[in-house]
Amino acid sequence: MPSKTKKQLTFFRLVKSYVDGGPDGLMIMWKELFPGRNMPNEENIKKITNVADKINYADLEDLTSGIEGDETLGNEKEIKVGYWMKFESWYKSYQGERKKGEFIAKIKKIVPGIKLVNFNSEDIYSKNGGKIAPVKRVKITTTDNMWVDFAYFDQIKETAKNKNDLIIKNEVRKLVREVLVESEEAQDTGGLKIKKIGSDEQVSVTTGMFVEKISDLSKGKIKNVGIDDSIPAKNNINIEWYQGDLAGTIQTVYPDAIVAI
Repeated sequence: MPSKTKKQLTFFRLVKSYVDGGPDGLMIMWKELFPGRNMPNEENIKKITNVADKINYADLEDLTSGIEGDETLGNEKEIKVGYWMKFESWYKSYQGERKKGEFIAKIKKIVPGIKLVNFNSEDIYSKNGGKIAPVKRVKITTTDNMWVDFAYFDQIKETAKNKNDLIIKNEVRKLVREVLVESEEAQDTGGLKIKKIGSDEQVSVTTGMFVEKISDLSKGKIKNVGIDDSIPAKNNINIEWYQGDLAGTIQTVYPDAIVAI
């Protein structure tokens, strides 16, 4: 059953942050809930930790799902089965450390009553779009529930019909900022040219230029130009990909493998 009051919801969110993230998780949640307020005193921390040690985790998830009687969340973010979501979650690293990360996954089930979505733990991606291994839960109750495979509505930052839409939102913002800085410091590439997309026109290569890979339509940004080890040496180009199967990686290609966009 969800919490009955906002005060109760706030308390159990603090409890859950301690269970999921330890003292660091509690401090992060406190700052989020009470920006500008002093840290909790020893008495309040003891209340939180005492409840955290005794409460059943399933009950805790229920109590932090919202306030009884509130309307179901999620309309603004279009939380639907089959949609992709970018979300934040606590997890346990392979070194056993509690960490907070940002991930992408496809929604396969929605539980409106507790404002929760499920996804396939083996089909999870980094925020840059690269597929990663399943992520361990902070608190493992059984071997059948080892991996992060759910998120609450308030953990979801964005949703989209396609995974690449979530990736490009993040990467384009970052890359455009970088291009604005680099545009006045463009590298001299010695007259190297590539074709313009949809045309036979040749354009000069510069750092920060946006390009598309001809073979799979991945999109990226030129970081710099180099030369290979062949005799005679040939120019190659280092690309930082932000959309497509290579999103989040840097790859070296030859000029005829890309077109300017």
